[in-house]
Amino acid sequence: MRKYVLLVLVGLIACGEKSDDTSAVDATPEDDAVEADLVNGQVVHDERCMACHAGNPDMATNTPSLNDAELESVIQNGSGSMPGQGLDETDLRDVIAYLRDVYGG
Repeated sequence: MRKYVLLVLVGLIACGEKSDDTSAVDATPEDDAVEADLVNGQVVHDERCMACHAGNPDMATNTPSLNDAELESVIQNGSGSMPGQGLDETDLRDVIAYLRDVYGG
């Protein structure tokens, strides 16, 4: 009988209430988000974009009207005569943040 009571107690303790420390379980994607580097965004923008866009007001005009997914698509896949840039995730994130900082949207 003692063994039975002991097993029941161990089972109740093991299946007891969830601990209040759920920080690892309740982590949100924002917790893992890496902040964009505007300096890198400007460097990539100046090196990759401005050779063609320096005299082209379309970037300043169109950027605010595009959401981030649309901007990503234009940058990565190209649009019209603009070829896709194939940026890595970091450079892409930084360029979009830089474009938002400069042109809004």
